[in-house]
Amino acid sequence: MKLLLDANLSPRLVGLLAGSFDEIAHVRELDLAAADDAMIRAVAADRGFLIVTMDSDFNDLAYLQGAPPKIAWLRLGNVSTARVAEALEANAATIAEFSRDAEAAVLTIIGPR
Repeated sequence: MKLLLDANLSPRLVGLLAGSFDEIAHVRELDLAAADDAMIRAVAADRGFLIVTMDSDFNDLAYLQGAPPKIAWLRLGNVSTARVAEALEANAATIAEFSRDAEAAVLTIIGPR
């Protein structure tokens, strides 16, 4: 499973999560840091990435346009990069199952309240 981290997530997550996912990249690495959501979606779909974001815009686009690409929407609140990494690692099996589900477009990962 290939993850593309949105600009609202730290690029440090690439190194923190390298052993947990098949491939992980940040939009900066693909020269998409200043790209609009439509361009990021197009590149992700073309390259087989699942987009990981904390931005509701991708969630909205997925409901309007469907998948690909699939979206993992993190609703964790204002948390540290380490906490984001922990949440993704803790949900790695769920993310993998979601990536194989032909019908699903958005996976929402909610943090503790």
